[in-house]
Amino acid sequence: MRSSIRTVRGASAVLLTLSLIGTVAIVAPAAAGATTYPHTLSSRQLAIGFASDGSIQSLKIPGDLYDTQYVMNPDVAPDQGKEPDAKYKQWLGNVLFSYATGPGAPTVGGVGSTPWRTAWTTQSSDGRTVSATANSVTVKYQNSANDQGISGFTFTENYSFDADGSLVWKQTVTNTSGQRLVIGDWGIPVPDNELWKGGDEIYETRTIAHSYIGKNSSSVAIGRPSGQGPSLLLSSDSATGSGFEYQDRWRTEEVGDTSWAWNSSDEGSNIKGLNVYYPNSMAIQRTDRGYLGSTASSLDAGKSKTLIYQIAKTTSDADRQDALYAQGSLDVAVQPGMVVPYDQQAEIGLRVKGSISSVTAKSLNDLHGPSPTTPSVSLDRTNGAYSIYRLGFDRTQLGNNRVTVVYKDSAGKTRYTVLQFFVIDKPASLLSDHASFMVTRQQWAAADGLPPSDIRYGTYDDWMMNASDGSVPTSDNPPQGRRDKRWFQ
Repeated sequence: MRSSIRTVRGASAVLLTLSLIGTVAIVAPAAAGATTYPHTLSSRQLAIGFASDGSIQSLKIPGDLYDTQYVMNPDVAPDQGKEPDAKYKQWLGNVLFSYATGPGAPTVGGVGSTPWRTAWTTQSSDGRTVSATANSVTVKYQNSANDQGISGFTFTENYSFDADGSLVWKQTVTNTSGQRLVIGDWGIPVPDNELWKGGDEIYETRTIAHSYIGKNSSSVAIGRPSGQGPSLLLSSDSATGSGFEYQDRWRTEEVGDTSWAWNSSDEGSNIKGLNVYYPNSMAIQRTDRGYLGSTASSLDAGKSKTLIYQIAKTTSDADRQDALYAQGSLDVAVQPGMVVPYDQQAEIGLRVKGSISSVTAKSLNDLHGPSPTTPSVSLDRTNGAYSIYRLGFDRTQLGNNRVTVVYKDSAGKTRYTVLQFFVIDKPASLLSDHASFMVTRQQWAAADGLPPSDIRYGTYDDWMMNASDGSVPTSDNPPQGRRDKRWFQ
């Protein structure tokens, strides 16, 4: 589970009281001339601008604390806007598919003996139509003749507002191939405005995303790095089962040389790479960044599948929890946190419009013990609409522990959500072990051939976790550890 902790800094709008000239308000500068979009939708929560290709290239909150742009577009992300290859321009609203037709079981390699094929909306311009009314925007893809274009199925996206002013984003795949269609990957890029460029007013103009990937009830929160003012919540829909099971981040060695991906040797402003969230991840699981099982969607000829997401304004953590609950998702509150010393217990508060069926825990046995044990889980009490469960650990369960919540939504459908706890040693033991490690391994001393007169004597060096060539360590190529003293000479 990804962390959703926010760092709150002092307000950027400051009142300075000067004895001679009175009180002066210092605020963020006004935005430059706004780009005009061919299609727009607005509500009391959101103001949205759609480009001619139907992608969302402006997403703002009316009356926001600052004029913050919450998604990337060519104005706030000029390097990405200049990308010469159109397939990489994954503005919000584009979707990435892997698919195959015919019989057989889905695997990471394909369906039966048929390998996965790629179909991206950015490669389907010849089969794209965009239409709009006063209250909605619809984008449809079909019959593309382009390489990696959408063909053999149609993909339709519809954007409209719910009664509360939140955006309802409906995605529908319809099988037009005449045979069984299997969607191995259904990937949804979310290019929030999380770029770090020198000279930027980061806390006013940029955003940072916190994601929870846990099957049903998954969500992504997008807010300013300062934590000031409202933020946006992209949430999955329990009714259509649109929760995420996998998150991928683009790297140049995997997707190619593009500013949309993280480049480890030439790091630019896009230090994370494009975030792509997957409700189906059978093919992309090869990048090995998940901890949940991967699924695929199978559609008989003529059948359709729809996934729904919502984007809403929220004003606080409590407001975000209430929004998830109101939309039918599982609302989760944890004390003291999801990193827990083994001699302490954790409490999990669960609230849903349906009912909780079961809460179970499993240690992933990171210590590779011969007889792994299971964390204890018990219903402790209720508090209002919350059912509060108590979770207990022991020292054999250090590392990752998975808690699975099975529940029924308001329509009676069975859903499940996965939480991940990391169990650590007692804090006093951790501090003692860390101090001992630093003194015996990281501190330069006489044993390293340094006399007390050497400026390095008694200083502490970094401990390099990667192998000496920068790669992930293995038994044959272990961690580098402390750097050679010649590095300092």
